[in-house]
Amino acid sequence: MSRLISILFVTTVCLLVPHPASAADDPRAIEARRACAAARVDRGIELLVAIYAETGDVNAIYNQARCYQQNARPEHALERFREFLRVAGSDASEHEQVTGFIRELESEIAARDRRASLARAAANASGVAASTSNDRSARGAAGRWPAYLAASVGTAALLGGAYFSWQTRSLHREVERPLPVLTPTGLADLSSRGERAQRWQWIGYGLGSAALVTSAALFWFSGGSETSSRISLDFMVNGDGASARAGGRF
Repeated sequence: MSRLISILFVTTVCLLVPHPASAADDPRAIEARRACAAARVDRGIELLVAIYAETGDVNAIYNQARCYQQNARPEHALERFREFLRVAGSDASEHEQVTGFIRELESEIAARDRRASLARAAANASGVAASTSNDRSARGAAGRWPAYLAASVGTAALLGGAYFSWQTRSLHREVERPLPVLTPTGLADLSSRGERAQRWQWIGYGLGSAALVTSAALFWFSGGSETSSRISLDFMVNGDGASARAGGRF
């Protein structure tokens, strides 16, 4: 009789002790699903963590992984799926499904990392090219001033040579004029002036040519060759003297 009473007491106590509700019966599961669908990931995960802590239902871990996966957080989803496989002891079909999700996430992460690596490499290459171009432009701008100065000196020297060439021809024509008759002193003076003008003519042409060639070389080595640049020299020599024409574009 006492044994029967003990059995009835134990049975009654077991019936009175509340059993934990499953995650599927918890209204928080519906709220968590809504939060995840609305991209309120932190709220959804918070609810699912509370459900798992109170019920021990591993489906809450699975739902955490799906919440992360659906909201483009592959690293977190991958970690939760692996945790699910560790604690769930699921059947073969369920294990295969979760393993498929894991493979998809791993491929997604690898592809994203490759794209990011290519983007960084392209950005670095672009930055190096821009820096090199800026450095070259700065060096070129500084190096072109001597070229401009040499070009100015060369142009002035050529103009001086052209002036003395004109003076040489004028003096030559004056000596050859039949009238008036020049005295020996006047003739000697004209000859001296003509020789001096002729000498300065060639000095001007030589100095101008050398200065313009120097200018072209300086401009080229300073990076000016990357832009349109051209220096041209034309000489004309005849019986009356010589003339030169110089042109440049930087």
